[in-house]
Amino acid sequence: MTGKAEVSLSHLFSSAKLLNDVSDKISAQIKDIETALAARGVGVTAWISLKSWDEEVGDHTLNYTASLGYAKHNGRWGLLHEVYCDQFGEATTSFLRDVAREVRIDALEKLPDLFDRLAEETQKLTETAHRNLSVAREITAALNSNGR
Repeated sequence: MTGKAEVSLSHLFSSAKLLNDVSDKISAQIKDIETALAARGVGVTAWISLKSWDEEVGDHTLNYTASLGYAKHNGRWGLLHEVYCDQFGEATTSFLRDVAREVRIDALEKLPDLFDRLAEETQKLTETAHRNLSVAREITAALNSNGR
């Protein structure tokens, strides 16, 4: 092997090891974030858009949107990545920690936006719950007063 090839391979392998190490740490952090959200009772769904793109397939153009969300998937709450195709009306949903490394890395910087959306959705649901609780109390009071 030439000296240049040997140096290049050494650099490649060193870089790959560093990337794998940081990727493993990112996956661990995602799991820790999910655990913290679940421990604090965040049981509200929210999504934000990450990116959109078009793909030419024969004579057709397919439009895709990738989103980052927090929702229940396969019976478990977690951070999710979803790719939706407008033309087929179908989405592929995966836990964020299970998607490609590049996707996980890019999604991290959008987590604060997702948390803002989660806070908004939680506030909306809380307001609705308070209104509906008042209605339920009125019904209960009416039932109790008519039963006397």
